Amino acid sequence: MFRENLEALISLMEDRGLDKVVLGGFGNTSWISGLRLESLVVSVSRDGGVRFYVPVLEYYRAVDHADSLEFRGSVEVVAYQRYPLEPPEDVRVFSGGLSEVYSSEVSGSRVGCDLAHVSGPLYGALSSRCVDVSDDLSRVRSVKNSREIEAIRRSAEIAVSAFRRGVDSLSGSSREIDLAVEIENAIRSMGGDPAFSVIVASGLNSVYPHAKPGFRAIDFGGPVTVDLGALYGNYCSDMTRVVVSRLASGFREAVEAVSEALDSVLDNIAPGTSCRELDSLARRVLGRFGLARFFIHALGHGVGVEVHESPRLSPGSGDTLAEGMVVTVEPGVYVRGRFGVRLEELVLVSSSGPVVLSSGVDRVVEVSL
Repeated sequence: MFRENLEALISLMEDRGLDKVVLGGFGNTSWISGLRLESLVVSVSRDGGVRFYVPVLEYYRAVDHADSLEFRGSVEVVAYQRYPLEPPEDVRVFSGGLSEVYSSEVSGSRVGCDLAHVSGPLYGALSSRCVDVSDDLSRVRSVKNSREIEAIRRSAEIAVSAFRRGVDSLSGSSREIDLAVEIENAIRSMGGDPAFSVIVASGLNSVYPHAKPGFRAIDFGGPVTVDLGALYGNYCSDMTRVVVSRLASGFREAVEAVSEALDSVLDNIAPGTSCRELDSLARRVLGRFGLARFFIHALGHGVGVEVHESPRLSPGSGDTLAEGMVVTVEPGVYVRGRFGVRLEELVLVSSSGPVVLSSGVDRVVEVSL
């Protein structure tokens, strides 16, 4: 995917009249390089010249990765030093830290930077010398090419299979942490990594949207929220399911309301649709059940090299769906002192209709324990 993403970035430079773009920030550097390093800086020239700046301890990893890229040009790897070292002779060293790397790269030519990912004195130094391309990068990254879509599709398949394995492992004495670990191990056994820590939330723990799995036995007296995602081929997936056993009628009505809100949004996903309107639609559906005020987060978000990226499906979003975007749709309700429930699908926006990438397992899974 390196070549396709590089071509997209060069096209952006041509549109903005830039000679070079210097990227920091985990999402941007992962997208353009395929290397998932927090400390990476990537410089790309309009003529296709590419340079990776990495700490000395990541140098060999970066060189081996650069050698594996499908690219007719060359990728130069340089190690920066924040303190004096004498590295091996085959390590190409730039003397200085990240600030010095930026100062060296941002000189002379018309340079673009993602200023959203720099702060403090470095932001002050760059803001007067760079063209801010933060919004442009978010827009370009939000529309996936065919190879990115396939990586996300495979990531979703791994997550679905891992969830099934987790459910199959359940017993009446299973703890939240047991199910979370089972799912994470299953993801790894299939060649992926957890895109984030798996959420398993039952009983009163389910009222927290980002609940941490506890060491208590799972409370099957209400809906059990399981939120998971896989990372595969540098791309993420994200899905949420509800596991139920002895589900009382009040809980069942809430699960049905959330599922109806999700279905209503899916019916309206298409290129050109306002993300804000989709969020509003979900709230109107939940409002018919008297639950809208318990929907306390945004409807969804884009997914790619990061679990959360553009577009945003939220009340204040100005984003519009476009073909090739991959987004989550995750309505939820959280009633303090009672329960929380969330359902989430991962969806490819297509001109022929939404494609649910997280299909293959029911949204609400009933177990007999």
